[in-house]
Amino acid sequence: METNRKGQDYCLILGSEKFRDRSLLGAVRATDMPVAVMYPNATINGHAFADLTINGNHCHPKEALAAIERFRARTGAKPRAIVPLIEMCMEAGLEIARTYGLPYLSEATIGRARNKYEMRKAFEAAGLPVPRYMPFTTLEELETHAPQLGFPVVVKPRNAGGSEGVMLVREQSELGAAYAHLRQAMSGYQQRHGLDESLFLVEEYIDAPHEVSVTLATSKRGVVALTVDDKYLGAKPYFVEMGHSMPSVFNKSRVIRETAEAACRALGVDRGVVEVEMKVYDENRVVLMELNARPPGDGTFDMIESTSGINAFEMHTKSYLRDDYEPHGIELRGRAAISFMNAAAGVVEQVNLPATETLPDCVQTIYTWRKPGDLIVRSHDSNSRDGCVQFYWPDDPVDGFLSEHLQIAASLSQQIYKVAPR
Repeated sequence: METNRKGQDYCLILGSEKFRDRSLLGAVRATDMPVAVMYPNATINGHAFADLTINGNHCHPKEALAAIERFRARTGAKPRAIVPLIEMCMEAGLEIARTYGLPYLSEATIGRARNKYEMRKAFEAAGLPVPRYMPFTTLEELETHAPQLGFPVVVKPRNAGGSEGVMLVREQSELGAAYAHLRQAMSGYQQRHGLDESLFLVEEYIDAPHEVSVTLATSKRGVVALTVDDKYLGAKPYFVEMGHSMPSVFNKSRVIRETAEAACRALGVDRGVVEVEMKVYDENRVVLMELNARPPGDGTFDMIESTSGINAFEMHTKSYLRDDYEPHGIELRGRAAISFMNAAAGVVEQVNLPATETLPDCVQTIYTWRKPGDLIVRSHDSNSRDGCVQFYWPDDPVDGFLSEHLQIAASLSQQIYKVAPR
């Protein structure tokens, strides 16, 4: 018999935006509750893929809670579970969970995971390898701390994501420009997210040849490393991620997997599928960079589904619904990848999509994010990329690092976007 969901309490998914479309399918498989989403201006050009759509700022704690209260007053329905998907929703989810007494990550864990300074202190206390670091708020503090660490150094916000504001500084004379870049990146965070815009971190630059991202399933029952993927960064002085491939050349490294699992325990992460990032010298020598207590972005779950057939959003949702959820490992077949497009700088005149039959067999999906009239700039964070291409090679033996995905995406970006110099 068909189900009448009108007026029922619901499972709230926060952050089901770009690359997270399949989170709704994962949630439906994990629960029999109606699935609700929240985002600003949801009543205008919104979508109808969820059972319920709530109009509100899902990235601001007080505003998100107010939206839930308005929806309850109008419909009688209230949240019975909350599943956060993106970094900027973590505090909003906590505010709602506390109000309604729902399962969630602890306030202490959120505090450590959402402040890179507190995170580093927790990692150090657990004996994990991290770069040397110092907190600062003013340019004067930065000018004092950076020489103590020794150039080059990296500056970053303590509470942002997506590589926003992150920059390599090679010498003292570059500190002023780096500080201005930080302040610009954080401008508006107080209004949009209720976050302090003046909290920064300076750290020693780890010049390791490789960087990986580890995806882990956590629960009250423990933590299990699921996959390791190789990361491909853009040109310095920025650290924008321009590609990933899965599994990593280091996928079977015991040191990488155990370090990532220890990072989760150090922060007290006991719900959700999360991400740990680290620099890698070789399979036995790593430096822990950070932990994101939410699902990895950049299409990582799509790569997991391509190589394993498993929708990791379902795993993520179950860990927020059930204290007895038992995380388990997964098996991968072949190699998946994603690469981001960055066309020539200028103003977009035309967007020329390729015919499907002209694409290589390894290309699964192309997403374009620019339209005529948009300004394209050099990629410096996740918001300045112009689209992406997703790949899968079912019989790839993963016997070396990948470059094909980067080359194809670079060629497609020039083919798709006709740009006039500005």
